[in-house]
Amino acid sequence: MPPPLTTTPSRHRRISARLVVESLLVFGGLELLALTLVNDGESLAAQIGLPLTIVALGCWFHRLYTNAHEAIHKMLFPQHLWLNDLVGQILLLPLLIPLPVYRKIHAFHHGHNRRNHETSTLDGYVVKPGPGRLKRASVYGLWYVGVFFGGYFLHGLVSIILFLCLPQRVARSISPAFKGWRLLDQLRSWLAFGLGGLLHVSVALAWGVEAWAVMFGFPFLVFAWLYSLLVYIYHYRTSYGPEVRFNVRLNSTDLMLGSPGVKDDLQLEAPKFYEFHKRAPSYWE
Repeated sequence: MPPPLTTTPSRHRRISARLVVESLLVFGGLELLALTLVNDGESLAAQIGLPLTIVALGCWFHRLYTNAHEAIHKMLFPQHLWLNDLVGQILLLPLLIPLPVYRKIHAFHHGHNRRNHETSTLDGYVVKPGPGRLKRASVYGLWYVGVFFGGYFLHGLVSIILFLCLPQRVARSISPAFKGWRLLDQLRSWLAFGLGGLLHVSVALAWGVEAWAVMFGFPFLVFAWLYSLLVYIYHYRTSYGPEVRFNVRLNSTDLMLGSPGVKDDLQLEAPKFYEFHKRAPSYWE
């Protein structure tokens, strides 16, 4: 195993600053290009360039999301946490994601990822012994929707709504993910969500709904599709068990997509965690 990478605080700040500036500049450039093309009407350049720009924007939304991932781990600007959180939230505004909610959900993910068959596993399905054809078909359907039709994104969207709207006592009774979630966190999240909504509404009012659709609406659909697909890839054929740090995909050469199958056997692969050897979706009886 190679030694861990090290860097000085000043170099870390320069790398982070370059990452953020590059992300925001390219994002602004793509948004300007989308606005220009949508105002160009029925020209050939608009007909060809606009769909490509929408796809590029959707992919760049994911770039903003992954940049903000560093912020929720307090690693973007670790020496200045107020700046870290401010920049992270700015990156998330176009996505309407409050940083406190993202941080809380992701912390639960890291603490409980695939701990067992029922906890923090989107591509696993627990069924009663002897599932019939209808049950198997429904599991396959859910898996296809989750991976290829933005279903995992919708799962995250519902989580955000619950964090924003549920009273504290009700939320904590639903899931341990809400443990430690405070009213102050909820209020800050509403503020961030409101600022993101204001950005979207301002674009629609300034340039029209059609412009908003090509600058944010349709790219958001691309982002939802890409996000869901990557969530599956990140966890493809990873292990389950209490040693949650093992339950991740680390080797990029293993990021292979597979068609769904039935996982009906468990094999002990290493101490304290299990490895499945068949492809998703998963059934446990």
